[in-house]
Amino acid sequence: MATKRTFFSFFLISALLCLLVVPTSVMASEKPAHLTVASYTQFLKAQSDKSSMYEFSKLSRQQKQKVVQSLKDPSLLKMDIEETSGTVEAASTEAYGAARTASPLFKTAAYTASYKAAGFTTTKLTVYVDYYTKNSSVTSVKSVRGVVTKNVNPLVSISKKSSKSWVQSNRAYGRIDWQWKIAAKNAGIKRQTAYGTASGASGGSTATVN
Repeated sequence: MATKRTFFSFFLISALLCLLVVPTSVMASEKPAHLTVASYTQFLKAQSDKSSMYEFSKLSRQQKQKVVQSLKDPSLLKMDIEETSGTVEAASTEAYGAARTASPLFKTAAYTASYKAAGFTTTKLTVYVDYYTKNSSVTSVKSVRGVVTKNVNPLVSISKKSSKSWVQSNRAYGRIDWQWKIAAKNAGIKRQTAYGTASGASGGSTATVN
């Protein structure tokens, strides 16, 4: 009887150990595969937006290899940044709960930072600041929004850590702090700021926080 109990206890312990080992192997399989030109090409082909695949296909083999090496480098946060901005003015602010008569104008300024690895665009982050103006003055900020409009680096994930908006020097400002991770490890924070004026001028900036 004691032998049977011992065997049953051994069997139960073995089963529990198997349950503990399986999740570890599943987690390991979820890590990014070794990135090569071939595997990255397949990754781009699977994306719904085919523009990146088209851009990548136009590069020489040496350029492609340089892009792949750049994607795996933690100094990714120091890649070349191409900046674009613009402002859209709404015809009226009725949709935002303001009266149609004598109401301030509602405007949205946008600032996009495009990150390039060896000349290839991998990531685009856009910050929008929605604000009100009256005559030649910025009166208030309604909201600030941040959107990852493009990210074709399979080793990188980006999320919004915090946001802030304010009015200063007759400008409406919106700021997003983006948390970057490379292969699931923290790679620093990029602070992206957009601004808009009463006249419709806009711009922005990007800085590394840490």
